[in-house]
Amino acid sequence: GTVADIGHRRKCHDAINVVLEQLRRWNAGTTYQSDGSLLFTTREDLEVKLAAMWEEFYDQSAHDVPIVGSLEGLRDLATMANNRVVYVTGRPITHRAMAEEWLSRYHFPDGLIWMRSASDSRPSHFVKRDLVLHLQGQKILCIDDDTHVLDMYQELGFAVIRAPHYWEARSMVSG
Repeated sequence: GTVADIGHRRKCHDAINVVLEQLRRWNAGTTYQSDGSLLFTTREDLEVKLAAMWEEFYDQSAHDVPIVGSLEGLRDLATMANNRVVYVTGRPITHRAMAEEWLSRYHFPDGLIWMRSASDSRPSHFVKRDLVLHLQGQKILCIDDDTHVLDMYQELGFAVIRAPHYWEARSMVSG
């Protein structure tokens, strides 16, 4: 939860994007970098490296701290009209215990946790769409910090709140 943790996760995420770009180039038939060096020996090498980088990225999330105001805001929303809370995350099911422990450690409201399968490496907005599609037509409020995910939720007809802006504004008003 320190600046160093956040910096490490940012570096990890940036490195993942580099590997993803290399994978895109590999898929397009480009096996060499602009300097003439080989991207990777095999596609499998690239996929193994990418999987390891994502694993490190997700492992680091155990050290995250809640966004200021998020706990209080979610508690308020959960108690209004006795709303049900469902946590929809792009983290893989292999990190369920860590997610449950994190939510418990910070006393987040009880709720279901919907996660991607361990083998699903699609972008979050595709994963989350599949997780919530069956709820279409119901009165749902979705909170996320990813604009692609929020756009997808709106396309499905759900109300959305962009985090962390909502939590930050809420803490300024109530604090």
